[in-house]
Amino acid sequence: MPSSVASAPPRSMSWNWCRPSCRWAGIDQPCRTPRTPMGSQCMQSSGMKCRTSRKATAIGAGDLMEVGYVQGSPVLSIIFRHGPIYSCRQESPQRQMRGDAMNCGRFVRASAAAFAILSAPAWGQPANTVVWSGFPVGGLGDQVSRPLVEQLRSRYPGTIVLGSKPGAGGRIAAEFVKRAPPDGATLLQGPSSPIVLYPHTYGAKLTYAPLADFVPVAPLASYAISMTVGPAVPDHVKTLADFIDWVRRHPDKANYGVPAAGSAPHFVGATFDRVAGLGMRSVAYKGGAPLLTDLLGGQVPVAFNVISEVLPHLKTGRLRSLAVSSPQRWPAVPDVPSFAELGYGDIAMVEFLGWYAPARTPAELVRRLNAAVQEALQTPQMQEVFAKNGLVPLIESPEAFAARVREDTARWEPIVKATGFTPED
Repeated sequence: MPSSVASAPPRSMSWNWCRPSCRWAGIDQPCRTPRTPMGSQCMQSSGMKCRTSRKATAIGAGDLMEVGYVQGSPVLSIIFRHGPIYSCRQESPQRQMRGDAMNCGRFVRASAAAFAILSAPAWGQPANTVVWSGFPVGGLGDQVSRPLVEQLRSRYPGTIVLGSKPGAGGRIAAEFVKRAPPDGATLLQGPSSPIVLYPHTYGAKLTYAPLADFVPVAPLASYAISMTVGPAVPDHVKTLADFIDWVRRHPDKANYGVPAAGSAPHFVGATFDRVAGLGMRSVAYKGGAPLLTDLLGGQVPVAFNVISEVLPHLKTGRLRSLAVSSPQRWPAVPDVPSFAELGYGDIAMVEFLGWYAPARTPAELVRRLNAAVQEALQTPQMQEVFAKNGLVPLIESPEAFAARVREDTARWEPIVKATGFTPED
């Protein structure tokens, strides 16, 4: 891919070009470039300069690493591989939503294009693509997509960066991508729940229709949900049958943790509880990390969570997995039986990570990105990521991925209905 850089963007594309709702916040962020030491203060005026006697290294499209909102803050961060970190403050989100002023997302894409000075391929490939996640940075999707983007740099004729719009269990990002132009410049990444599960949990309250508003581009990996016990459960409880007996003897301790109400782990736990007839109480946490902390500390006896969250502690013996949700035993924990194997056939599902585009995105763009992702997923670097997180890579065409989405959407419907779940929002 041809590449060129500019020592400074044109003045019309500088920070001064932004309107009041998306402007340089006046906050000098620490940065590092090959010519400036860590801790130098960078600023943006008519060009790209450091608050030192030397100019910052020229930056091109390939150096753009990530854009995203800081959770709970009106600041949008723009991070470059070898250069400064800039921030863009939203002074009036309400005006921005009405379109009365330039929004930060458009600014980032415009800035990236200015830095690039690249020409898009004749068939309409966007020069820059932002893949938005609806979950905080550092989650499972981020751990997979970040190294994947690195592998795509030499396999895809365009610059791909990651963005984050966390909140509402991924629904905020999904709504944002749904409204984006179908030109391949805006994608959604994340777990399967916002696509295949939420139509059943939120029903008419859901502000997007997954099967109508999105085009499945490429799956990344699948993962099982583990039923895991911690130190609050005696060591002699080694099997699912042992656990059921222990709960019946100690009903006062019969509660289980899930990373979020209405999540896939929640429904796996609720289904097991219903089929086993235990009457356990569900404790919903705000994410897998606090749930894991309480499981390790003995505050909650058992948790239903994605396998990647507990895998390191299963290997050390601090936690014990009694069963997994996959139809067969999961490769990362071959000694752990599946629920189906133990007679709980109602629990036989996995979650998956994937990338999606807005509806009506050209099929050629979808096909080319899917082919590049398939190739990248098979690299040794990505195989190492999968092994570390207990994932199984999914190498599928857009058509096969779309079929998977439809099948899982239908599979979850009776499971959700059987629990009688009603969302709080």
